[in-house]
Amino acid sequence: MKKVLLAIAFVVALAGCQAPGPGFSATQIDVVVTVEPSNKGAGVNREPIYVHARNGNTPIVWTIASAGYRFASTGGIEIINGGSEFSCSRKSDVVFICFDRYSMPGTYKYLLRLDGVPALDPTIVNN
Repeated sequence: MKKVLLAIAFVVALAGCQAPGPGFSATQIDVVVTVEPSNKGAGVNREPIYVHARNGNTPIVWTIASAGYRFASTGGIEIINGGSEFSCSRKSDVVFICFDRYSMPGTYKYLLRLDGVPALDPTIVNN
């Protein structure tokens, strides 16, 4: 009985633990894109975006939260020197998705382009 109680306590303790590191997700990483109309600057809620090796082929999904803005018709998200590490596509005017294979650890700059807004160049970290 004592072993069963210890096992239950262990499981409960693990359930309360936080995920290992900022930006971790076992499935999808959501990035919220906002625009400040006063200075027409875009921003993201995750900078950098952390991707962990055990995720494998992790979807990173950018969603524009500010009304009236959309991803540029070409190159909405462009990973700089990403090679075959990332596979990206525009899903709608306000949603863009990239799959990170995580075959090469490193830091990758990316360009985020919205119509009528200067490009932003945050990073993705495969650590």
